[in-house]
Formats: sequence, structure tokens, C-alpha cells
Amino acid sequence: MAAEFSDVVTQLLKQELAKYLNVAALSVFDYCLTLSLEVHHVWGRKWEITRIVFTISRYLPFIASAMTFYNILYSHKVRVFSTVAQHGPT
Repeated sequence: MAAEFSDVVTQLLKQELAKYLNVAALSVFDYCLTLSLEVHHVWGRKWEITRIVFTISRYLPFIASAMTFYNILYSHKVRVFSTVAQHGPT
């Protein structure tokens, strides 16, 4: 029973990771499509509030995605949950 439950949890985690990877791939694809426009319209300008806000909104999702992937792959809660599922609560 515990092994079956552990397999289900593993499959759900793999599906969640696959969804995040799909979104990341679309984000990188969009970034590549619009990079030439960004170079033309943004990179040559001086640093003003609009450029700062644009840069943060443009690159923060990549940082957040990396943190999310790390959390999914190395989350302590998942390891504790898996241990409890396999061995039962103490």
C-alpha cells in the first residue's frame, strides 16, 4: 500500500515538473522572439524608471522559475512526506 502511494506521489511530482518545464520553454521561446526588439528599443537608452521596471519584469520570471524548479526538486517537505508515506507517522 505504501509503495503504491509512493509511486502515485512520484508520478504527480513528475507531472508537476513537466508542466513547469513547458511554461519555462514557452518563456524562453518568447524571450528569443522579442530579444531583437528589446535590443533595438531598450538597450541603448539610459537607466530611467521605465527601463528599470521593464528589466525587472522581463528577467524576474527566469529567476523565479529557477527557484521554483529548485523547490520542486529539493524540497524538504516532499522528502518528509515521502518518508511518512513509506514508514508511517512516528
